[in-house]
Amino acid sequence: MTLKVTFDSNIFQHVLRPDKFPNDPELAAIQAIHDAIQKGDIQGFVAETMADLEAIKRDDRASYFSSSSAQSKASEDVLPDGSIKLSFSLSPDPNAHPGVHQILIDRFSEAIVLGFKFMRCPRIGLPRPQILQDQWFVVEADETSTKDRQDLFFSALRKIEARGVGKAVVETIGNSFVVTKGTQETWFEGLGYAQTPTEIKEVADAVGEWADGDSVAAHIGYQNSFFCTRDIGVGAGTSILNATNRTWLQSDYGVEFVSAHELAAKL
Repeated sequence: MTLKVTFDSNIFQHVLRPDKFPNDPELAAIQAIHDAIQKGDIQGFVAETMADLEAIKRDDRASYFSSSSAQSKASEDVLPDGSIKLSFSLSPDPNAHPGVHQILIDRFSEAIVLGFKFMRCPRIGLPRPQILQDQWFVVEADETSTKDRQDLFFSALRKIEARGVGKAVVETIGNSFVVTKGTQETWFEGLGYAQTPTEIKEVADAVGEWADGDSVAAHIGYQNSFFCTRDIGVGAGTSILNATNRTWLQSDYGVEFVSAHELAAKL
């Protein structure tokens, strides 16, 4: 049986190119995982957050997210009875994302050749880098499958953020800046007030936590078997990947976190 495994960004490149990490303490396990992916014993998955969130340079995250805004579009239709229907839509600015470093572009291309699939993590107004191609994502059987996956994804997200982790961390930081400045801005506009190295690092870590939360929710939505990571949830303080939240995710959603050694042992 093929194992469906979500790979976190902290182990993704190691699994792709074990030869690039000869001193990795888990090299034997990583090589075994790589070989299993090649043979089809493991189907690898990564979340699109690796490209649209984590690819933003750490020192640029506060300024980038504070200036990102969705594009609005209005349309007007005349109905048969002569009344007018107004419709409004929000969509991300396709040119807003600064792009992905060439090294990561190369790794993404290698991953697709190896058989990896990207998981969708939809967020209204969040720009997606142009490198992400539709054919790189999981192909679902029908609209019902897509709806079920999206419903599960958003349900998990709401519960994750209700626990004060995932995207909730960066929202709290942004709102704290807004309160301090006494303005009426949104939380993401508030991130622009991060100026000191400590504040910029805090926002950068929180964006990483946002990516972790969305990745876990995507893992749940796609109903994968294992979540392979080296993260123990210390980067952003309170984290979706800390011991308490891992226990909750295991209990409520059956999420099983594994290290490279633990995953290799299951082959």
